[in-house]
This record gives sequence, C-alpha cells and structure tokens, in this order.
Amino acid sequence: MRTGLIVVGLGGVGSSLIAGAVALREKRIRAFGGLAEAPDFELGAFELEADDAYCAAVRAGLVDRSLLSALRPKLRAIRAMTRFDDLSGFMTHHGLSRGIVVCTAPAAADSYAKAAAHAGCAFLAVAREKNLPTAGIGLARGELEVAAATFREVVELAQEARSGGRSAA
Repeated sequence: MRTGLIVVGLGGVGSSLIAGAVALREKRIRAFGGLAEAPDFELGAFELEADDAYCAAVRAGLVDRSLLSALRPKLRAIRAMTRFDDLSGFMTHHGLSRGIVVCTAPAAADSYAKAAAHAGCAFLAVAREKNLPTAGIGLARGELEVAAATFREVVELAQEARSGGRSAA
C-alpha cells in the first residue's frame, strides 16, 4: 500500500520538507527521532505556477546548497501540480492507495482541503492563529493519528535538511 505525500506550496517549508524526504531516502542524512528508515512516500507538490522541488529549494535558500546539488536529479523530477484536479491523476498515475496533503499555505487551506477530499486524500494544515497542525476535510476515521504522525515526521525532515544533515543529537 503506497502513500502519496503532497505538499501545498513550494516555498521555504514545502521545499525543505521535500528535500529532507529525498535526502533521507537517498541516505544523504541520518534517520532520527521515530524514523527508522525513509518512508516510502511518493512525493508531490502543488504550486500556483509550474515549478520543481529543486528550483524552489534553491530559491528559498534554506537547505544546504551542496545537499541540494547532490539531490538535483531527484528534486527536478518532482514537478508541482497547478490545478486541483491534477491530484486525482497523480494518485492514479503513481498507483497510490492513499494520499496525505500537507498544506504549508494556511490562507489557501480551504481550497486544497476540498481537492484532497475529492481525491480521497487525508488533509493536514497549520492553523492560522496558533501555528499548530490541524486535521481538515478528507480524513477518514482512524487516519488522524497517521496524518499527525506524518506531519511531525515531515517537519523533522525539513529541519534536518535545513541543517545540511548535521543533527543536534
């Protein structure tokens, strides 16, 4: 059962999150916390205009440049979807049985929550006022814990990628 992890927004948070997940998968950074190994997520992204994870991460300037250079081919292959209905196609194309949409752009959360629900995906966003993870439309019963754990893991991945693989532990 494969899972898609789709990030809304390829700014600093979204591009760092994807770079961290790819770096862990490629063994460029160490697993840490509750991660024993790289999760087998199919990575995807939404952005307002066509973009890829490498260019977005370089623009954001938060992830170590040498790490990005090493991951360039993998990150360039992660192209942003620009339309809501692209999500169902992404799920089908990659043969995914479930998906988790993580919204790093709280102002757009309602629209992406609807797209996630339409595609049968779980949805997670950061609350506007309290900067806390919140579940949204599209979470099936019992998936809240999975989505929340995934959110914590991807935040840790983003932090690890920003440090260039240098862990404080």
